[in-house]
Formats: sequence, structure tokens, C-alpha cells
Amino acid sequence: PAARQQLARQALPEPEAGCRSLVYTKAPQIIRAFDEGAVIRSRRGRFLAIPTENAPRKGTDGKRLSPSTFPEHRFGPLRFVPRQSGPSLLVVDGLRASFSRQTGELRGFRRATDRARGSGQGLTTVVMFLLVPQVKLRKRLDVARAAERWSGQLPALIEQQLRSE
Repeated sequence: PAARQQLARQALPEPEAGCRSLVYTKAPQIIRAFDEGAVIRSRRGRFLAIPTENAPRKGTDGKRLSPSTFPEHRFGPLRFVPRQSGPSLLVVDGLRASFSRQTGELRGFRRATDRARGSGQGLTTVVMFLLVPQVKLRKRLDVARAAERWSGQLPALIEQQLRSE
């Protein structure tokens, strides 16, 4: 614990004279990306796989879904579909739509039974992932403007909070 605290102190910038506290983040790259906008590319491979609303929520490891953690034992194998215009696709063939008995809404998709596969009735191909080479994250935050707006009010807010305690 003492070594970890020492490392944390070394990693933090020194506060300016007269400053009693320092506000910082452990995720400066994420804040910078939302502040300036960024292009996100695949680390390895050629594509980023973006799950569609038809894809299951979690992968086989119980965590984030990706093509490598896709539950093929439950849905069947993924098939690559290249397209000339628009993003390429990863699809699963031979699924049946599952509807709610009460509301009739589409609940999702499930693997078809052997009987349904034999007749081919009610089977559909479902898009699970869109494959894109990169995505552009647009600017969503203006950190400088927010800091400028709140910097004048911050001392009064801190003083007000200390008085209420």
C-alpha cells in the first residue's frame, strides 16, 4: 500500500501555490477523445465488429460480446458477407424469430429445431455484426468551456458546502 501511494503521488502533477486540492482523471485519453473527437481503428485485424440489436447481450465468457466470444453453440456459426457498398456483415443462418406470447413483440432469435430446418419454414438469416474499418467519434464534450464556466463559481460553491456541514 505504501509503495502504491508513493507511485500515485509521483504520477499526479504538483498543485499550484495556494491550491488546496487537485481534480484529475485516470482516463485522460477517453476525456481527450470526447473533447476533440477521434478516429477508432481495429487494433488487430481489418475491421471493427459492431454488434446489432439482434446480437446477444454477452459473449461466451460472460463479458463483452465480440466475434471471438460469440455463442456459436447457441446460435450457430457466423458467416462473413462482403458487400460492395456499406459495411460487411457477420450473419447467422437458419434462425427462427421468437415472439412474446403476451404482446407479440419480437424478443430475439433462437436456433431452429431440426424439424423446422428440414422444412425450411420460418427460417431467416440474422445480421449479428456490422464490420467497419474505422469509426469517427464526434466531439461530445467541451471541457475548456465547462471549466471556464464553473471556475468562477467553484470557490463560492465550496464555501457554501463547508458552511452547511
